Amino acid sequence: MLFLGGARQSGKTTELIRWLAQDEKRGLLTFSQQRKKQLQEQWPEVEKQIFAYDEKWQADNVAIDDVEFILQKMFKGKVEKVSFSGHVMLTHLQ
Repeated sequence: MLFLGGARQSGKTTELIRWLAQDEKRGLLTFSQQRKKQLQEQWPEVEKQIFAYDEKWQADNVAIDDVEFILQKMFKGKVEKVSFSGHVMLTHLQ
């Protein structure tokens, strides 16, 4: 697993879309239906691969955009710390 971190508007979602476009069996999970529609409108070439976390979806490999918002919805509050196994990649694209 790779954690892609950085400030807002630093290119993280764009990087995930590039990854998504490389294989039609990949999926991108986002935190809401509204965000899903926004991403689908912005990147229509991968619109069928973008899902909201609260809907039924299927993909062989998944990237999660704005994971902090999904965790907040799952646990009904602010998640202060998490751990994971993998690599960290910080973005400095601006």
